[in-house]
Amino acid sequence: MAKAGEIKLPCFVTEHNIAFNVASHLTKLVKSVCPDSKFAESLSMSRTKARAIVVNVTGKTAEENLMQNLKENYFSLLVDESTDKSAIKHLALIARVVNTNYEVEDKFLTLIPITEGSAKVLYDKTIEYFNEKGIPYKENMLGFASDGANECLDQITR
Repeated sequence: MAKAGEIKLPCFVTEHNIAFNVASHLTKLVKSVCPDSKFAESLSMSRTKARAIVVNVTGKTAEENLMQNLKENYFSLLVDESTDKSAIKHLALIARVVNTNYEVEDKFLTLIPITEGSAKVLYDKTIEYFNEKGIPYKENMLGFASDGANECLDQITR
């Protein structure tokens, strides 16, 4: 039970977009509210541990589940190129999938650093990502959305 609680606590923090710095304070709060709880007594959480759980446990599991979903089911791809404050360009890949409740969801795939935003580079990086992950995009990708990368679409659909 303590392990499940130590996973749920950082997930709560992440789900509600709360800073990881709150984790140790939240732990103290749980201990003060439930002083006679064995779970609360054994609970230990810092911002470092909370972040590590989200990145290395729940994040990896979610990524594995999404990759399996894309390998076995149809999906659409949404791409966008952006430049951050330090002038580094990135290619964002988002998959539009149908979940087990038959609801459409957009799932973040990855953010790929790119040297330039040409259609050729965007295409190459996208295909490289799908190949690395073993995703059969030619069979499973039903739709493609971008903001003006017509050349990229032409290359992907060939």
